Amino acid sequence: FSLMFRYACNGQLISKDVAVIGDVAVAVVIAFFVCWAPFHTQRLMTIYIPQEAWTPELLTIQTYIFYIS
Repeated sequence: FSLMFRYACNGQLISKDVAVIGDVAVAVVIAFFVCWAPFHTQRLMTIYIPQEAWTPELLTIQTYIFYIS
């Protein structure tokens, strides 16, 4: 991804500062996803799995995700 920043503008090399900004932006997006994914996974499981479909295994998974989030 950071290569796109380095070789944008008709193949001219862009300064390393812009490349570092791109790397930091990617790191922020990944960290945001990793931090919020368990929370949203738990909420989506609660919404989309019908009450009668909950098995002991799903409840265990739900419990682990709850503590992670």
